[in-house]
Amino acid sequence: MADNHKHRARIFLHRGDLVQARAAWEAAVTDDRTADNQQALSDSLGNLGNTCALMNEFARAEQCYREVLQIQRTERNLTAVAHTLVNL
Repeated sequence: MADNHKHRARIFLHRGDLVQARAAWEAAVTDDRTADNQQALSDSLGNLGNTCALMNEFARAEQCYREVLQIQRTERNLTAVAHTLVNL
């Protein structure tokens, strides 16, 4: 189900419908948490953060990015950590 939400989010983002894109990314995050898939959760949270940043919801974007960093540090993915830090 998460893949369906992610696909929809990309379509909405491409169309410039940030409100719907955010809702789809939020649904994908929920599904990834339920599936306990940390890599997918990290990706979905990063995309949700990017969408929130585009909507000038900087506090929410930062919250997403910080959670992504926690996951990446746990997985010891230092390259990904460096890329995420750019967003902060």
